[in-house]
Amino acid sequence: MRAGKTILIALVLLLGGCSEAGLRTATGVYTHTNASIDSDEKIAWIKGPTDKKYFADHGASGYADVFLRTLVRDGHDTHQLYVAFHDEDWVYFSRAYDSKGNELKFIEIKREEVTAGITEHFAAILSVDYLKSATRKGLEVKFVGKRGERKVYMQPHYVKGYLKKYRELTGPK
Repeated sequence: MRAGKTILIALVLLLGGCSEAGLRTATGVYTHTNASIDSDEKIAWIKGPTDKKYFADHGASGYADVFLRTLVRDGHDTHQLYVAFHDEDWVYFSRAYDSKGNELKFIEIKREEVTAGITEHFAAILSVDYLKSATRKGLEVKFVGKRGERKVYMQPHYVKGYLKKYRELTGPK
């Protein structure tokens, strides 16, 4: 069992380097960012492409599907770093912090048992100023739960491409 787990981790790390072509440049992220509109609710979601993050350092486990998204409603836009965390056991994420240790608003979306373990869906609310600064240094958010923590890092070009598409879709603010 241990050897199988080690091989799986090695494969995941190797494949993790083969990210989707749309995530390699700001132009690729821009191209793969899209919007969906719910005219009945009078809202729109802008969603960036999904990136995979693997946690195999310092005894951590699991992986996450992560992306930026924005809820556009009545001129009030809410930017989120969305995470769908997959593992064998719950971490019970409940808090989020930026790279300077400032607490961010945390949103628990859902927890579900799946065939291969569990999935925890959650998000951190990000200000537009925080996103703008992340176009230079990248975006790092630490998520903390009862049974551990995981850091999610997004490259500066991802944030830059996402914000370019966001501005195009929403107009000047």
